[in-house]
Amino acid sequence: MPHHAALTKSGAAVHPVAAVDLPGLKPARLDGVAEPIFDRIAPGDLLVDESYQRGLSGRSLRLIRSIVEGWDWLKFKPPVVAITDRGFEVIDGQHTAIAAASHPDIASIPILAVDGSDYERRARAFVSHAVDRLQATPAQVWHAAVAAGDEDATTIRNVLDRAGIKLLTYPPTDGVYGVNDTMALGAVRRLVDKRGAMRAREVLEIVAAAELSPVIADHIRIAEALLLDPDYAGAIGAERITVALRDITPKQLAEAKEVAFAKRLSAWRALTAVLYRAHVTPKRGRPKVAEAA
Repeated sequence: MPHHAALTKSGAAVHPVAAVDLPGLKPARLDGVAEPIFDRIAPGDLLVDESYQRGLSGRSLRLIRSIVEGWDWLKFKPPVVAITDRGFEVIDGQHTAIAAASHPDIASIPILAVDGSDYERRARAFVSHAVDRLQATPAQVWHAAVAAGDEDATTIRNVLDRAGIKLLTYPPTDGVYGVNDTMALGAVRRLVDKRGAMRAREVLEIVAAAELSPVIADHIRIAEALLLDPDYAGAIGAERITVALRDITPKQLAEAKEVAFAKRLSAWRALTAVLYRAHVTPKRGRPKVAEAA
């Protein structure tokens, strides 16, 4: 095929792929790195490592249905799979593989197979595919980062485990959360970054003791504020904070909504003030925001 510019029927230019100038570029070394190979396999023979790829969400099921019902080989992207001692493990393209397995007329599909003998390298590859594609949930990427041995992700995992809170990859398909289930990765990560692992564990243990279903970001923020913020710290013991979180009343929520509107506060900050006022001992002075509540 000649390497020169051409025009499509629409008049758009077509040109060959060409290198771009990237100042300061330091290409990765390829010594000892095996190239991927193409192969074909029955989709039902592919494996999924659940340590960093979790169960299917409702959104996943809808996506798989749409792929099956609109199957078009022109749109097909071969799943990337790792060759391991257990078989071919999907790194990228789980939905495509499941859709192919669900289609009655598809017996096998092309795959792009890479060396997957190193577990952590497989998990890092999953993170890379997920981040580059910008479609995986933050929690799914986090699970993969834990599997890849990422230090920050592992610290968060340890804090959550010791506090007794379970971070889900996807919301439950039936909408029913278990006790101490959470999707609030951002709030947990911020807590660990700001307070350190030990303090973060203290906060999350208080939240876990409330046995909430689910634990949301506001629960974490409120517990942190009541336990550690200068305006509140020391006024309410850990057990009382747990009770405050567990027994939030409709009246308190309504009151917090009014405070948030009047004082232009976030909902969780207003609720923190309302709960503080309800549970602090009379001898303790109240911060201005609590007085306003």
